Amino acid sequence: MAGVEVGQELECCVCLDQFVKPKLLNCMHTLCEGCIDKLIQSRTVKCPECREETKVPNGAAELSTNYIAQNIIEKVKMLQRKAHSVKIVSPSLLLQTIAKLVF
Repeated sequence: MAGVEVGQELECCVCLDQFVKPKLLNCMHTLCEGCIDKLIQSRTVKCPECREETKVPNGAAELSTNYIAQNIIEKVKMLQRKAHSVKIVSPSLLLQTIAKLVF
C-alpha cells in the first residue's frame, strides 16, 4: 500500500493483498469473500492456514463478516488519506494508532 505499511494481520493468505470483504471461517481465520468463493469445493472450503473445513453451501457471502478487520482497514485508508505523503515506517506504530481509533 502506498505510503503506509500494514502487517500481515490485514493480509489475505490467498491473494496476499489487503482483505476485501473479510469473512471468518469456522477456525476463525479470515479470508476475502472472493478468495473463499474461488476455494469452495463440494460446498466446503479448507482453510489454507490450518486446513480446517468450513461448510459454505450457499457461497462465502453467508459467512460472518470480520468487522474488526473491516473497521481496521477503513481506519488505515483514512490514515492514508490524512497522511498522504507521510510514510509510517513501523507497522507496529500504525497498528497501535489504529487500535486507539478502533478501541
